[in-house]
Amino acid sequence: SMIFSSNLSDISDSEIIVEAVFERLDIKKDIFSKISDYLSETAILSSNTSSISISHLSSFVKIPENFIGMHFFNPPPLMKLIEIVKGNRTSKETLDKIYDISKKLGKEPVIVNDYPGFVSNRVVMPMLREAIVALEQGVATAEDIDKTMKLGFNHPMGPLTLCDFIGNDVVMDIMEVLYTEFGNPNYKTPILLRNMVYAGKLGRKTGEGFYKY
Repeated sequence: SMIFSSNLSDISDSEIIVEAVFERLDIKKDIFSKISDYLSETAILSSNTSSISISHLSSFVKIPENFIGMHFFNPPPLMKLIEIVKGNRTSKETLDKIYDISKKLGKEPVIVNDYPGFVSNRVVMPMLREAIVALEQGVATAEDIDKTMKLGFNHPMGPLTLCDFIGNDVVMDIMEVLYTEFGNPNYKTPILLRNMVYAGKLGRKTGEGFYKY
C-alpha cells in the first residue's frame, strides 16, 4: 500500500529512500540535511538527480557509503532505463542492492561513474540546445525541427517536444549545471530558452512551451 505523509519521521523505517525534488543543489542539500536524522544506519538514500554530482551530494548526508544516484526516466512507468550512479564513497553493497532492486522493478539498469550529466543528459543536452538555437535563428519552425529528428533519425519524439515534456525550467537547470561544470558552450543556455522560462512557458505542465497544449 502507498502512504502519503508530510511528516519526515515517517521515513524512519524505510530501507530505501529516493529523493526527487527540483534539480537545484540548494534544495537537495536542505532535504538531505533534514532527513538524515531520521534514517537508520543501514538505510540507502538515493537521488533522482539527472545532472548534479553524486559525490558532491553525498557530502550533505551522514553515511555517504549508503548514498547513490538512481536516475529514472520520464514517464517512469513506461521508460525501462535507470542510470545507477556511483559516488566516490558509494559502497559496493549499496551498488549491488540498488542494481538488484532496479531489476526487480522491471528496469534495465546501467552503471555510470560520477560525471556531471552522467551519460544521458551529457549526450542529449547539446542536441536539445542546438534545436532551440536553430529555432531562435529562424532556421526552421519548431514543427519542422522536430519532424526532421523524428523522420530523419527515427527519434520517437522531437527535441523541442521533449523539452516541453521534461519541463523547460528543468532543461535550463540541467544546462546550467553542465555549463558550470564543463565550461563547454555546447551546454550554455540559449537566450530563447531562458526567456521562455522567465515568462512561465515551461511546457506541458503550464500549458505552453515551444507548443501550446
